[in-house]
Amino acid sequence: TPGEKFAALFHGFTGEIKNLNLKDIKLVNENNDRAAALVGAFYGGTIENVNIENVEIKGAQKLTGLIALMEARGGEFVVKNCTVKDINISATKVRKENGNGVIQAAALIGYITTKNSNITVEGCKAEGTITINDESPTAYPTDESKWGYYNHKFIGSIRSVASKAEEASTITFTNNQVNNTLIADPVLMVSPRASEYFGDCTTYGFSYLTNTPANITIDGVPF
Repeated sequence: TPGEKFAALFHGFTGEIKNLNLKDIKLVNENNDRAAALVGAFYGGTIENVNIENVEIKGAQKLTGLIALMEARGGEFVVKNCTVKDINISATKVRKENGNGVIQAAALIGYITTKNSNITVEGCKAEGTITINDESPTAYPTDESKWGYYNHKFIGSIRSVASKAEEASTITFTNNQVNNTLIADPVLMVSPRASEYFGDCTTYGFSYLTNTPANITIDGVPF
């Protein structure tokens, strides 16, 4: 859908999505380059028991099976018992020419930006393969100025925009399974703040804020 910010079943969504199966999906977003099979921008609520299989996406950033962007600026966000299996991601010609390549690509969620929120990711699975094809290696961060742009098998990047401790979000990962195989060209950079469930967790990139990290717990253990 050229000209749209997101290519997705739901461009932007707040509320509940439950018990949905999506299969054999092809998305191309060459202008604004963000795409997900289900939700472009998720602003709050619950997504539960959604199964997505065999997705092909062409774009440049926030490219995923379930949610391209989680805009968590207050409230409750629940992603529960969702599965993404087999997703193929490639960069569009437009973005390659700009030298930006693919960033924030993942099976489940591309990018989480957050403060004042409670986020729960529980019982979700990434299965099969995730393939990221990109001719521009500049997509993969080599210095701190580009951290927060990482790709991953499950969730791409998490960025806290909390300016003080009381605004810090709580993010809880429980009983998730990352069983998919990542095939990437070029090979992805690895962040020092990565985990099994996300490619990066950072407060960098907002010089006008004194950012506070999110409080992340993985299966009961603080990250």
